[in-house]
Amino acid sequence: MESKKFLITTILMLSLCSCSINKNEFTTKILFDNIIVLSDVTNRIVLEDYKKPVHDTVIISRLLDFYHDQIVRPGKTINPQHIFQFYNINSLKISNCNSINKIDLSSFKNSTEKSSYINSRVPGSSLKDDIYKLKNRISCEYQNTDAGGDILNSLNLILKVNENIKKTDLILDSANDVTKQWRNTIVVFTDGYLEFKGMKKSHYSTHNKIYQIRTLCQSKKISIENVLESNPNLKLEKLNNPAFGESRLFILETFDRSIDRKNGTSNESISDESILRILWSTWAKESGFEEFDYFPYFKNTDEINSRLSNLFKSH
Repeated sequence: MESKKFLITTILMLSLCSCSINKNEFTTKILFDNIIVLSDVTNRIVLEDYKKPVHDTVIISRLLDFYHDQIVRPGKTINPQHIFQFYNINSLKISNCNSINKIDLSSFKNSTEKSSYINSRVPGSSLKDDIYKLKNRISCEYQNTDAGGDILNSLNLILKVNENIKKTDLILDSANDVTKQWRNTIVVFTDGYLEFKGMKKSHYSTHNKIYQIRTLCQSKKISIENVLESNPNLKLEKLNNPAFGESRLFILETFDRSIDRKNGTSNESISDESILRILWSTWAKESGFEEFDYFPYFKNTDEINSRLSNLFKSH
């Protein structure tokens, strides 16, 4: 009798467990990338005795090739929806560069047309053709646009949810047992210093902030983080933008002006880069970015692909 009761109880428990299984746990998860490149188009580092090892346009060109070969992967993926966008931080001004600045595979309504486009079945109207056009557009921007600009304000104005930033919530395609998710990655090309003539807001005076932070660290013998916590006026001014919470932010090709190019060491007890890295990371955290990192300039082209592979690990 006891064994019969145990059997009945076991069956009931198993039936209850089977009812609680979430079918979504067995769906295929697909990650689509939305890459936004934002540049100050200066290529920076203009020193008499030193030139930047790898030009920005070479890096962005490699990123576009990586987008084609490792993210879209023509012939190896079904119905990819990845996006690549390029913006000059002076883009609010009229540009003389009229070629495309965006490749959007999510905009196709017809899967056959998309497949033909991705796999270059129609000469003159393909993904490779548009990548070529976009590379030309980027080269044009670097050659013909006034250098420098308002980086933080450009981030705030350009990045908008449902325009060029995708919502990152999981989307369930129950008919096909597929879960889709967007990953927005913002890649900013800048040296890390914020300089914009004619503006008076606090976040444009990084040279002054660096000096004050370094002085307080030395006089009070405290960390950069503690200085910023005790002196919030020295922080970069945070921005409230819903798009930031949906995005990862990576600052590329930064340059430390406190480094002596001859001996490779900083002329200061606390380098500019050490301060700028924490200034930027504090700003990114307070402004709500999902993820942030800050990278010094590439010393050679061999470093580029390994860095890109790390930034887009799932591919």
